[in-house]
Amino acid sequence: MIEGRVMTLGRDINTDLITSSKHLGGHGTPEERLRYTLYDYDPEFGVKYKPGIILVTDSNFGCGSSRESAPSAFKQLGVPAIISESFARIFYRSSINIGLPIFELTGAIKMFKDDDIARIEPETGIITNVTTGKSVTIPPMPPEIQKIIDMGGLIPYTEHMLRK
Repeated sequence: MIEGRVMTLGRDINTDLITSSKHLGGHGTPEERLRYTLYDYDPEFGVKYKPGIILVTDSNFGCGSSRESAPSAFKQLGVPAIISESFARIFYRSSINIGLPIFELTGAIKMFKDDDIARIEPETGIITNVTTGKSVTIPPMPPEIQKIIDMGGLIPYTEHMLRK
């Protein structure tokens, strides 16, 4: 189960807005660069985000170029999960590859508002707005994908499978 306070974001947020190339290379430590996550979308995001906050977004989240730095930035920030109306395919797969739980939910942006508490049960597909008491069920995360997430991503999962 994943539970946390919610922060909502808009639609069509592309990977260039998530991790802009002007903030990726050579400017400070990786930790310092994390404060520029979503900077071009919301300059205050890196300041106001606290680890454990679940992101809920409108549609087409992570569109654009195939930067693995985009989902990696969220994982490094301590985002426990992202719920979106829809994800760009490459962002979706990159998130799974690095062990970041993501969930597609039609009506997500209408179901949650900032500071609500979200509860996600990946095994059953139940997503609950604890604040309002509303629950919906989506298809549960496939067990194979859940194993990759649980092990921290595709590389640790593959290493584990090779040791078997």
